[in-house]
Amino acid sequence: MRLKFLWFSIAVFFSVNFSHAQTDDAERALLFSRTSPGGSARIQGMGGAQTALGGDISSAYSNPAGLGMYNRSEIIASIGIQHTTIDSKYFGNSSSSGRANFNLPALGAVFCSHERNNEGFIGGTFSISYNRVNSFSQEMQYQGTNPNNSYIDRLLGTAWCKTPAKLRNSNTLAGLALMNYLITDSTKATPPGKRETEYYSVLGTDPRNPKDTRNELQQEDRIQKGNQGQLNAAYGANFNDKIFIGAGIGIALLNYSNTSAYAESNFSFALESGKNPVDFFTVDQTLILNGVGVNATLGIIAKPIHAVQVGLSYATPTAYSINEIAEAGMNVEFNKNGSKTFLNANVAQANSTYSLKTPSRLNAGVTFFVKKAGLVTADVQMVNYAGAQFDAADSGIDFSGANSFLRGSLKRVFNYRMGGEYRLRNYRLRAGYGMAPDSFKDASFDISRTVSSYSLGVGYRTPKVIFDAAAILSVNSFAYSPYPLSRECVDDNGKVGVSTYLVNERLAPYTNSKSQNVSVVISATFPFSRL
Repeated sequence: MRLKFLWFSIAVFFSVNFSHAQTDDAERALLFSRTSPGGSARIQGMGGAQTALGGDISSAYSNPAGLGMYNRSEIIASIGIQHTTIDSKYFGNSSSSGRANFNLPALGAVFCSHERNNEGFIGGTFSISYNRVNSFSQEMQYQGTNPNNSYIDRLLGTAWCKTPAKLRNSNTLAGLALMNYLITDSTKATPPGKRETEYYSVLGTDPRNPKDTRNELQQEDRIQKGNQGQLNAAYGANFNDKIFIGAGIGIALLNYSNTSAYAESNFSFALESGKNPVDFFTVDQTLILNGVGVNATLGIIAKPIHAVQVGLSYATPTAYSINEIAEAGMNVEFNKNGSKTFLNANVAQANSTYSLKTPSRLNAGVTFFVKKAGLVTADVQMVNYAGAQFDAADSGIDFSGANSFLRGSLKRVFNYRMGGEYRLRNYRLRAGYGMAPDSFKDASFDISRTVSSYSLGVGYRTPKVIFDAAAILSVNSFAYSPYPLSRECVDDNGKVGVSTYLVNERLAPYTNSKSQNVSVVISATFPFSRL
């Protein structure tokens, strides 16, 4: 389970495999399921806690019952800037990279309508809004000399058991390696082997001989872009200023891209010091995903006494329809007695469409008001990440392994958020904290994947305009592996077997990485009626 978990736990990064390996699919399911609360600068300044708060346009996404607390109509617009830094260690070498982007955290309008009744139904508020709930913008770089194995070992393991004719048409990286002569079937080796379903590489070693070792410089640059957002249409009703009930429909929007440039060079062989058949090879991969989903949210807030509010909301699973475009290329520079030969091969764009259901969210919260001095609020959110599920629709992709992997590797977690606001005349001072625990059942490599966030915020209110600003710091650690190692192989008929290519699966390389995300959000609110 340890190795399987490592390959799954590359967090927000994943490798493009055109054959839809179960781990790759599971990684993207987790990536799109682990959203943040988002919303206005006011809410983000209090750690994202909002289930029992209300009176903010962010309620349309988190708990529509909070819209019922409005006593006026207003328009809100927010802008934000985010910078993510990733520090990685790989075989003793440290690397750092950063990436910034501008974004639109929240935008929308609320329309408040009050009845003349003093009892029963007092009125309600309808809202149209947009919330950004996930950002993928970041860059990761690493490099180091690997003394244990090479990407070649992964390619050989993937090719094993397949005939060359099948491999050439497999739309996989191993197929590219075969076309680039980086690997070849054993019948063409020197001396030749007996089976064309066994493979050889000029960069290979004999795993049966512990003295036949090789090391090489490995490096990679991975860039992610995109975001997840949601368009909300929601309504919150007010009953006696004691009970608030709301419901909303959400249209989820997904835009994601991942480009990877991986390279190996400086090959050194323990038993053949002068051996230098290849100067370098590179693997370039691109993945682009676009999706649209739909969900619904129901909520209630109760005010048993003037100083206390309690809230509960439930968001259904989001059903996405996703279109995927993937492509890859491989370049090799051979070196034969000083003569250079450069080869390259590319996989044509592979397009597929499938469905993804991300898990539901159950939120509970409480807010305490300290007279007119301010408030303290806290949320707990339950998410069962194992409930994410793929559906092949008409694409013909087999997701049974990925869905089984999700159920077996992920778990139900409780996310916590809390914050407070201090009021001083027209000014507001805010602070918050959030924690999203590790979503995996099994820990590994002594790396905690818990995401912790810290926030500070300020606000200034006038009758005609309200300004809010927040700064949020999020930190987490993760392990990333550029390739898995496995002795499992799949033949031309899809039958799973065990290759005779000996490789130590426990030595799959990985980085020890830390991510630090700093966001600044500014919101402006313009009231346009008071009823």
